[in-house]
Amino acid sequence: MAPILPDGSTVQVAPRSVYLPGDVIAFAAPNGSLRVHRVLGYHRGASGWRLLTKGDNTTWIDSPVPVDQVLGLVRGGDCARSVYQVSWRERLTAMDFFCRKSVAWLWRQLANPS
Repeated sequence: MAPILPDGSTVQVAPRSVYLPGDVIAFAAPNGSLRVHRVLGYHRGASGWRLLTKGDNTTWIDSPVPVDQVLGLVRGGDCARSVYQVSWRERLTAMDFFCRKSVAWLWRQLANPS
């Protein structure tokens, strides 16, 4: 989430049962580090539901995050209140990005059937 939330910042998290597009969450990355990224949506894989996330300053979507690796919703810490108080505009932007990527993926699947 740099530069809004620099590496090494302290955040407070609160677990939830459901995370909405636009929510900022903390999760354990496969390499053992902790990451704070924005939720775009959900993906159902063979091993269950996973969250699709993206850092605000990146152009790519992260690898799907298993729900059991999510520590919780960012609710405070060294970050500005605007990081974790998500506006409807930010939620709609996250949903728009997710929908565009999903449609592009579907289009590729239809254009190149296996």
